[in-house]
Amino acid sequence: AATGKRKSRMASKMDVLVLCHGNICRSPLAAAVMLRAGLAVTQAGLKEPEKGVGNKLAPKKMRDWARENEGLDLSKHRSQGVTEAMLEKADLILYMDTGNMRRLERMWEEFKLNKRRGPVYSIARPLASFLAEPQGRIGDPMFQQPGTTEFLLICTQLVEASTNFVKWWNARQAEEGNAILEAAPAAEEVVVATAVADLETADTATDLVEELLETPGPIAAEEIKVRPARPGIEMADEDGIGEGEVTT
Repeated sequence: AATGKRKSRMASKMDVLVLCHGNICRSPLAAAVMLRAGLAVTQAGLKEPEKGVGNKLAPKKMRDWARENEGLDLSKHRSQGVTEAMLEKADLILYMDTGNMRRLERMWEEFKLNKRRGPVYSIARPLASFLAEPQGRIGDPMFQQPGTTEFLLICTQLVEASTNFVKWWNARQAEEGNAILEAAPAAEEVVVATAVADLETADTATDLVEELLETPGPIAAEEIKVRPARPGIEMADEDGIGEGEVTT
């Protein structure tokens, strides 16, 4: 039943939902790029409501960078939390990192969307998979100082991945049914070398990867793939900060 529903929705017009933790840094910039290209996009944050996710401005550093580098105006943006209705409506969900995916997975189960929509992995993709060199995550600029290499890289990645997504979308918008999602980067093909690189030591990274992939011996970061059976496995806390402490 869920498959038939998806075909009927996708044959007409797809709804894209862009998510990050707090909907103040990453998803506003990504959504602005997509909206500029004419896509119908909804954006929201996965942060728990009790921790205050709604009606917040994008930080000044994000507003300044978007205006000065992309001509985008984020001054009117106000954050909002993701709702069951948004998840029910979405045909494709773009998220930023593994922390987002864990929270999304929990909400999917909480709202019992598996029964109505099928598994969340069938419609959720990391935005970073649309980079020219696909990765598993895009870091959080909330914890980076404006003008630093790290901050500039994150902002550039957000624009690049969003622009590439628009190109992919436009090339396939005329296609019908599940062929649209089948053409998206598959979860098992998303390289997560960036997430591994975030770990504090190479030894820790190697141990974690060997445990995840159940493969003995050293593994090169560029060879690491997300296994579809375990896409919610924690590769690393967002920027080394425990879940629940991240603000965007």
